[in-house]
Amino acid sequence: MESIMNDKKVLIVEDEKITALFIEHFLSSKGCEIVGSVTNALDALTTFESKQPDIVLMDVILHGEANGIQCAEQMLSRNLKKLIFITSNSDAKTRESASKLGDYPYLIKPLDMKKLLDLIQS
Repeated sequence: MESIMNDKKVLIVEDEKITALFIEHFLSSKGCEIVGSVTNALDALTTFESKQPDIVLMDVILHGEANGIQCAEQMLSRNLKKLIFITSNSDAKTRESASKLGDYPYLIKPLDMKKLLDLIQS
């Protein structure tokens, strides 16, 4: 099967391991190169610096002190190419905090995988 994702490098930042594994398996089957799957901001920033992903899928709630919005802000200051928020939090306050970083896609779990693919390809 021909890859539809052109070997895009993806970093998954997700505190729920089963969700991360599902996303990783799905995107790998579509031709993405998963450069890391981490559960906290420190590991996310380290992996981001060393692997230079094309796309970061960022959960809002992470293990550790920093949340996904804070982590994304640091990555954006370091030339993050593409950011997609993935979260269970659909409350207005969380969305408002994320929107302060810019107009980045914000997908609510459970994820619509077709929509995720469309966002990665766009």
